[in-house]
Amino acid sequence: MSPLGSIEFNIEQLPYELRIRYVRHAGWIERILAPAAAPALMAIGWFWQRPVMIVGAGGLAMLLIIRWAWGHESVLRVLPDRLVTSVYLWNPTETVLGTIESLYWFHPDLWEKHVGPTGLYVLCAGRGKCVLPLISEKQADAAIKAISIRFPNYPVKASIPVPD
Repeated sequence: MSPLGSIEFNIEQLPYELRIRYVRHAGWIERILAPAAAPALMAIGWFWQRPVMIVGAGGLAMLLIIRWAWGHESVLRVLPDRLVTSVYLWNPTETVLGTIESLYWFHPDLWEKHVGPTGLYVLCAGRGKCVLPLISEKQADAAIKAISIRFPNYPVKASIPVPD
């Protein structure tokens, strides 16, 4: 187990579908050190009456909860006629091939009005919908390439570059 964790990204060819999986595994800092530090900071802050330590412990606890929530797997199933997305804390969604205008990687720094994670998006009726959050541009390019090879009828677009 590494201190900061690891990322597992794989593209699996199944008989009737393409399955793209992204999982982030927590490291020992998140699993052991940070959970032990939060109550210790809270107790020391309470005992010495240091509000900054109490607030810091609360912030650390919130950070751990957020990291835990995003640490679960995301799966994109690409079928000949639709996409099926399963992302933790989101409802599973299906997108029919006929409504898809394009698949592309997107980074939120491109437009300041955009709210959402970096990841693989599908454009339907002029609106982008994230189908595989938190993946990098390189991972999105691999996914798009695999989709276009396996299912050439899917409209795909190259990654949108992040401005400097």
